[in-house]
Amino acid sequence: MLMVGLVAAVITCLFVALFSKWGYCLVAVIIYLIISLVVNKVTRDYSNKYLKQAHFMLALICRCENNRIFL
Repeated sequence: MLMVGLVAAVITCLFVALFSKWGYCLVAVIIYLIISLVVNKVTRDYSNKYLKQAHFMLALICRCENNRIFL
């Protein structure tokens, strides 16, 4: 997902650099890096939440099975 955004950012920067100053291209790359870091952090925390829930449910089912309590 981040690679698609990186390719899009590079293509956008090339077109911006062709028709205007290089400083706008630098600003676009910095904005992309900041947005990608924020999206990566949010996505990682969101998926980590469900991973913890799945691990807890698996542990609960295994414990019930070991105690011969079938759900």
